[in-house]
Amino acid sequence: MTARRHAHFDRIALPVLLAVLVTAPARAGEALTELLRAEFEAQAVGEPIGTGGAAIGEPVSWTMGNRVVEFGITGQGLELQDTGVSTAVSMRFEFLDDREMTTGMLSISVWLEVQVLDSFYIRLRENGSSTTDYGQVILTPLGALRLDDETGDMGDVAPAGSIQAGNVHRIEWVHDLDAGTHSLYLDGAPLVEDRVNGQDGGVDGRGIGAVLFGFLSDANTDGVIEIDTLEVYSDVVPRGDPVFNDGFEQAEG
Repeated sequence: MTARRHAHFDRIALPVLLAVLVTAPARAGEALTELLRAEFEAQAVGEPIGTGGAAIGEPVSWTMGNRVVEFGITGQGLELQDTGVSTAVSMRFEFLDDREMTTGMLSISVWLEVQVLDSFYIRLRENGSSTTDYGQVILTPLGALRLDDETGDMGDVAPAGSIQAGNVHRIEWVHDLDAGTHSLYLDGAPLVEDRVNGQDGGVDGRGIGAVLFGFLSDANTDGVIEIDTLEVYSDVVPRGDPVFNDGFEQAEG
């Protein structure tokens, strides 16, 4: 279990992605581009989240129960609830300016605290639809983590009991889109490194442009998970963005 740091320190550190970039001299002088940051600090506690998109740190759609809550040792988070229906329910976040990433390094990270364990997932898809599968991380009712991609289902990459109700954890998922590999970290510790994901960085010209959270259709009716500080960064500066100074600077959306 990892004590939650304030989001300000977390986004300065970006420990895993920066470590990867330090080992890649060709990109060492490039800026980190912020594609998404959702912190929920400005939202009204007790109310469901809006659907205004990445520009204001909100999802673009949801079909699950949710409300803004106090989270961790400071700040606010978003509580996601299984509505009890027999079909899967989800919440979809997309990137700033409807961007899709097909090259470079891409880091997706989120803090989460489980209140009631259930079959919960984090999925990556393209912008505006969910035709292409860029992988999913699944939290099982036993507190294990599974990783599934186009190469196949890896099964449990963190054993049962790794995530327990009441504990706060940080998941980071790093994709090397040029190499076609990805790595998964729990509380900074590697669970999977440089696994071939079965994608070539772009399918029919599309790329990763959305992060989805949800409960599987076979989930129980009482799953409750809180998330906070969802961040997506790339080391590729999209065309049309300002020119950044050398060094590890972050583009402010």
